[in-house]
Amino acid sequence: MFVGEGVKMGDERAELERQLTWSKEQLRILDEIDVRLGKMRVIAQYAVDNEVSSPENERLNEQMVMLQEEVNLLQASVVPWEQAKLQVKH
Repeated sequence: MFVGEGVKMGDERAELERQLTWSKEQLRILDEIDVRLGKMRVIAQYAVDNEVSSPENERLNEQMVMLQEEVNLLQASVVPWEQAKLQVKH
């Protein structure tokens, strides 16, 4: 091994570790999105399967709006790797 190769391998390892960390965080965010979408599916199915009163319908709609807002916020946290690399270097 040449002297320069050790540095290069260390840089590659650090880059792979950053990418792994990024991947795990993105997966965590996507899992959270999936949980909220699952809750939204349950609410929608409940509304379809049951005759809901007007007040109950309002409550269900409020829950759906809240969950959709949470999904939107989480989606904004999903960052492509190329963009994430630029953020780390600055």
